[in-house]
Amino acid sequence: MFEEMGIPPNSEINYKDLAKIMVELFESKKEVIIKDAEIDNGILRGFVYGHSKLGDTNVRSSSIEKVTFDDRATARVETKNTVYVVGPTGWKVRPDDHPFNESSF
Repeated sequence: MFEEMGIPPNSEINYKDLAKIMVELFESKKEVIIKDAEIDNGILRGFVYGHSKLGDTNVRSSSIEKVTFDDRATARVETKNTVYVVGPTGWKVRPDDHPFNESSF
């Protein structure tokens, strides 16, 4: 396990730092509600509510890792550290794979 983390076999280990790294592996990502959302070149833009550091403001995300939709067309846009939640009508520009784009709606 240490080799996978880049720690040589006979290294001294600061156990407090190691514990922080181990906890980070299992922490869930922060969820942030966003409206007026649009995806542009793999980046999500929009207005967020209750961002942990910025409060309520316009944001531009880091690269999107994946986008999923639930049965009510609410999107979960996942980046490295954050999951942005976009309601069914919270899009400024809906992504191509949005459920409302299907002909049955």
